[in-house]
Amino acid sequence: MIAVEQLQKAGYKGFLAATARFDDQVEELRKMGVHSVYNIYANTGAAYADYARNDYLSNQQVKE
Repeated sequence: MIAVEQLQKAGYKGFLAATARFDDQVEELRKMGVHSVYNIYANTGAAYADYARNDYLSNQQVKE
């Protein structure tokens, strides 16, 4: 949030992306004008599942 404030004070008008730990931080960042906010804990399970699936599929060729 401090980085967003500093960028805004500097006049930055481009695309902003940020990570957050908690849902209230996601909402606050969006209110501050951040375009894309990724909650690192809310999406951890889905990201790990994608990683495990891709790893499993790439290792299938080794076993054949």
